[in-house]
Amino acid sequence: MQEKSYVINASGEKELFSEKKFSSSIKRAGASGVVVSKVLSDVKKNIFPDIKTSEIFKLAKSSLEKEQLKFALRFSLKESIKSLGPAGFFFEKYIAEVFKQYGYEIKVDQTISGKCINYEMDIIAKKDKVIYLGECKYRNRAGEKIDVNVCLKEFALLYDVRSGNYFSGSPDCSIQSLIVTNTKFTEQAIKYAECKRIYLLGWRYPKEGGLEKLIEDKKLYPITILPSFKKYLMDFFVSKNMMLAKDVLEIKDIVKFAETAKISKKSINDLYRDARALLED
Repeated sequence: MQEKSYVINASGEKELFSEKKFSSSIKRAGASGVVVSKVLSDVKKNIFPDIKTSEIFKLAKSSLEKEQLKFALRFSLKESIKSLGPAGFFFEKYIAEVFKQYGYEIKVDQTISGKCINYEMDIIAKKDKVIYLGECKYRNRAGEKIDVNVCLKEFALLYDVRSGNYFSGSPDCSIQSLIVTNTKFTEQAIKYAECKRIYLLGWRYPKEGGLEKLIEDKKLYPITILPSFKKYLMDFFVSKNMMLAKDVLEIKDIVKFAETAKISKKSINDLYRDARALLED
């Protein structure tokens, strides 16, 4: 009988290593069954008692890189979203772009009034006569989850706004709450949100279509997923509304773009190469 392996998860808790869960994460990166089996075999050879899941991630990514670069890049989606930090500003811009790609009318950094006070909204998303008041909750600490207090605040905001007349010009629209995060929600947060009809979008939540699925289905990978992308370029790319890896492939004049961005032509070519490898079918 094969000895069970225990690992330390992002929350610092010990749990049994799940081959099924691990294989599913590799498969989501687009790898075939053969590649999934090979990576699992490679990783199992290097697992030791109480290894951190962050170390398992590195082992898996290294194994995937030997098979095909695009698998390794797609596997690093969660880490690439964390790289949008350290604050939440870039995450908000990225989420706004993801929603645009799904046909939403988007407004960012809006001040709206309730009956009692004003509120700073990260995003306002409108589609099919539904207006979502969106809060983007970026987290970069391992294992951190969005708790029920965030939902309580969001419901109070929604109640105050509905009681006011800010959206009186859209009488045929339903006003709803939306919380988007790059991490997970606590059980209490989910229970409260379901009760109060607050829409939650996070990592692996909802189960039928979490944030990662919305991204993967349309290949809306953040530009930070490209290995050649440097952190100091973020401000420039945001100013050009280039939050997605696929935006690099839309650059028409590489020489002019490099001059404007004050980087080398080689740097742009490297980004272009990585983007093509990531997005190829």
